[in-house]
Amino acid sequence: MIIGIPERFEDRSFDTYSPKNDIAAGIVAKSKQYAADLAPNINKGVGLLFIGDPGCGKTHLAVATMKALDERYPMTEQMFGNITEIINRVKRSFNSAGYDANDKQIIERMSTVRMLCIDDLGKEYSTKWTDSVFYEVANRRYNDLLRTMFTTNLSVEKLKERYDPAIISRMFEMSILLDFKGVKDYRVYG
Repeated sequence: MIIGIPERFEDRSFDTYSPKNDIAAGIVAKSKQYAADLAPNINKGVGLLFIGDPGCGKTHLAVATMKALDERYPMTEQMFGNITEIINRVKRSFNSAGYDANDKQIIERMSTVRMLCIDDLGKEYSTKWTDSVFYEVANRRYNDLLRTMFTTNLSVEKLKERYDPAIISRMFEMSILLDFKGVKDYRVYG
């Protein structure tokens, strides 16, 4: 079961992705391999980190990977969320007394679901509070060996500039890096 896939991406799969060059084809192959042979990654908490410019297919392939995992492991709960929507949802449940029950439930759910995909990492407005929420979720998932997928438009260098070294260290240990460098925006260039 997959929670939170946006309507635009509900029909996305490996079959509906058309790689435009060898880099994209290689990323498709690695994503398919990850979904087909999850066993080496299950107990290590290893996920995927899709890096690339807008429109190269990061979200498409993240969703395709989740769907392939759902076909293979239908009883495994997975959750997809855009980072800005996640942060705003947590923020809306915030009150003057601090975290309320809904806030804790949202963070708990993201921290414990078997597979979490955080889409558009780096698009959130950065504050100490948002960084703290992201660190809490990422750190718990890291410690509990839970698989996480990330998509981002930021390069490795920009990720290192944007996030605390502890977050970056955990993210890179718990992810297979898939870099779309050299893949053009299919929405603009077709």
